[in-house]
Amino acid sequence: LVLALTLLVIARGLRVVARRLAALIGRWLPAVVSRLLAVAVVAVAATFVLNGAVVQIGKATLERTFSALDDETFAGNEQPTASERSGSPASLSAWDSLGREGRRFVSTGPTVAQLEAFDESIGLDRTVQEPIRVYAGRTSASDLTGVAANVVAELDRTDAWDRSTLVVTTTTGTGWVDPSSARALELLWGGDTAIAAMQYSYLPSWVSFVGDRTTPGEAGVALLDAVRTRWLELPADHRPQLYVYGISLGSFGSQSAFSSLDDVLARTDGALWVGTPGFTTLWSTLTAERDAGSPQILPVLDDGAHVRWAGVLDADGTELETVGTSWDGPHVVYLQHASDGVVWWSPDLLFSKPDWLREPRGADVLPEVTWTPIVSFWQLTIDLFVAGGAPYGHGHNYAVEYADGWAAVATPDGWTNDDTLALRAVLAARVAA
Repeated sequence: LVLALTLLVIARGLRVVARRLAALIGRWLPAVVSRLLAVAVVAVAATFVLNGAVVQIGKATLERTFSALDDETFAGNEQPTASERSGSPASLSAWDSLGREGRRFVSTGPTVAQLEAFDESIGLDRTVQEPIRVYAGRTSASDLTGVAANVVAELDRTDAWDRSTLVVTTTTGTGWVDPSSARALELLWGGDTAIAAMQYSYLPSWVSFVGDRTTPGEAGVALLDAVRTRWLELPADHRPQLYVYGISLGSFGSQSAFSSLDDVLARTDGALWVGTPGFTTLWSTLTAERDAGSPQILPVLDDGAHVRWAGVLDADGTELETVGTSWDGPHVVYLQHASDGVVWWSPDLLFSKPDWLREPRGADVLPEVTWTPIVSFWQLTIDLFVAGGAPYGHGHNYAVEYADGWAAVATPDGWTNDDTLALRAVLAARVAA
């Protein structure tokens, strides 16, 4: 709320500046022309400022503030005792080194009893395991390469290479891993999983959106390279399936590790990318190359041969299966809502009407939403700070959609659509609790 009000004050200040500039220009040009020119000048200047020195100064101040917060621990998060968790007494990564979000990640998640109860509820007969969650904090090494190496050391220590599924997770700016994603994967596989993540910053994602898009990408590259290098050393028939995942800025960072869709297909067994920021190169390229007639909010590419998008979920859990005629592995899935400002925010909104407002609207985008030069950009900028507060299934909240996303990307043998619906229900109940 404070951030939204701050942006509102900034927007009003810019409006005052634009009016005064229009009055000045109006001495030589007609009123209509002077107003348009003034708005354009102020908008462009504001954009440069947001990406320039002022942001860097603010970033340094915010780093000091948020690094202090990173030393804190959320209420209820206690050091794990299971050796499968980083930060445990058996871990090479000290509890105090993980950062606030890292400590939350390793100290939470479904228990073996909860995993067994879920399997029983859907009639699955399999051996349940304690899920592996490994993590390294930013302070654990002097650079990102060192932090990634610490993650690999934890994978070695926990025998993560013996699990069926290994997910390389690029976190958001503060080091956050969406708990719904981790829970969905672990329920899907009965705990036969390993999730690897690392912290690369203390800053909230919105700061990086504006002032630092380099570090998330470097982190995505460092972690995948480190994990995959070790993974390739193992016999092909004795290593887990390798998947990549990220939400929001983490999706951007994860995709930065790849040069193309072919690169993703060649180097992984699948990918789940959620709420991807519009400035992500791979996402933008694939969206632009979508099949004729498919909308920007829900593209179809090559008749759904490898990559598919999902927005609003179908009641029967088949929305990702009904695109095209065949879906060859590896599977790449993008989850994105038409109402997610994180996905649709772009500086291009200043002067260009986007396809998602030219084409038929998403079900949760109001018909009254229109594009207005300058104004729409600032409206969506403010929306960045509130999108995560929407109910699941809307905005930047994908808590339940993870059931369908992970079931499509990393499908266990014998898994059915009914199982996916049951997993949805468990995730929805967790959110409502």
